[in-house]
Amino acid sequence: MNHLARLQQSQRAKLLNRFQPGRKVKKLDEAGVRDAVSRSLLPIALLDDCRQYEQRDLTGDFIKLRESFTRLCDGSADDDSHRQLYIAIQLAALRAEQIDAELAAQFAPALSALSRCKERRKSTSKYGFDGLGMQSVSWAIDAHEEILRHSTPKQMDNCLKEIVKAIDAKTEFGQQVASDIQ
Repeated sequence: MNHLARLQQSQRAKLLNRFQPGRKVKKLDEAGVRDAVSRSLLPIALLDDCRQYEQRDLTGDFIKLRESFTRLCDGSADDDSHRQLYIAIQLAALRAEQIDAELAAQFAPALSALSRCKERRKSTSKYGFDGLGMQSVSWAIDAHEEILRHSTPKQMDNCLKEIVKAIDAKTEFGQQVASDIQ
């Protein structure tokens, strides 16, 4: 008998021994199976966390954001438009902080303009920007789009979680955000 035939016979014997009657078979429980599948899919999940947004995923959001900005500028916006724009710029500012402190500092005028816009709503019952506010928010929207194009969904989700965590913890930052989105 040659070497290949012996190897095949040995493998067959091992396979048959596994299924012998009376041999204890390891039972699979649901949690064990779930853990095994989870471990086997982990590399795929990690790769998915690293992928960037696709343009088709972002286009609709960019259009809605610009639409909200236009409505805020002409005074026809509602609270949701202000909230949507504020959160988007706040997310971009947080992500910018992770990239570069100087970039993050450039979002301050836009966030301040959105706060002034909210105050204007309280006094005149219409949203609106001053000239400087309009320019700074316009820049912030452009920067938001660029940051989103070069970030992963996981990174932006982490920024959102950070905002929610700050609001829940009632930190100074969280209280500022909470007052600006209410």
